[in-house]
Amino acid sequence: ANICNEAAAISVRRGADLIETDDVMEAVDRVTNGLRHPLFDKDDETVHRLTRHELGHAIVASVLYKSTGLIEAVERVSIIPRGRDPTQTSYNRKRDEDYMFPTRARLL
Repeated sequence: ANICNEAAAISVRRGADLIETDDVMEAVDRVTNGLRHPLFDKDDETVHRLTRHELGHAIVASVLYKSTGLIEAVERVSIIPRGRDPTQTSYNRKRDEDYMFPTRARLL
């Protein structure tokens, strides 16, 4: 319900009559990750370091996912500050049953 309400509010702020897919995706981000903070200056060295850091997460996770399949696939990498995190790497979550009984391979 929160996501639907947020998507409707985003749509109204845009001046639209209908809720679009982009509105829903923005609402999911806002509800799950928090409000957007002002963007960093893109020429700042800190932004470049944060970008390389998140890219490292994504590359390592993608390689491990493709070679072993024991971790989740990378869904998205964001350098837009939201909530308390300046950057974020999101993963596709598997079924809940896959997390109930961890296997030896997953623990290693």
